Amino acid sequence: MKQGVRGYVTHHEFGGNKIPIPVQNLVLRNYTHQNNLFFKLSINEYSIPHCYIQLECLLTELHKLEGVVMCSIFMLPKNLTKRKAIYQRFLDHDAALHLIFESTVIRTQ
Repeated sequence: MKQGVRGYVTHHEFGGNKIPIPVQNLVLRNYTHQNNLFFKLSINEYSIPHCYIQLECLLTELHKLEGVVMCSIFMLPKNLTKRKAIYQRFLDHDAALHLIFESTVIRTQ
C-alpha cells in the first residue's frame, strides 16, 4: 500500500536560488500540510556538484509512495533525457511529483 509523500532537498543552487535545507523542509512541510498530504522525512542530496545519488535512491521507493515533493523542477538534472526518464518513472509507478515553486503536480490522470 502506498503511503505518503517523501521530500527531496538539495544543497545545490537551483533556479538561481540556494536555499538552506531547513528552509526547504519548512516549505515542504507547509505545502503538505495545506494539501492534506502525509509528509515523510526528506532525503538530502549529497553536496557534490551534479550529484543525484539520493534522488536515484528515492526513485526506487516510488512503488511505496504516493509521490515526492520538492521545491522546484530545477532541482532535477538539467539533461533533458535524464529528466524525461525521471518523469516516466513517476508515471510508471502512479506516483505524483509535486513542484512547489512552479505550482505543478505531475501525475497520471
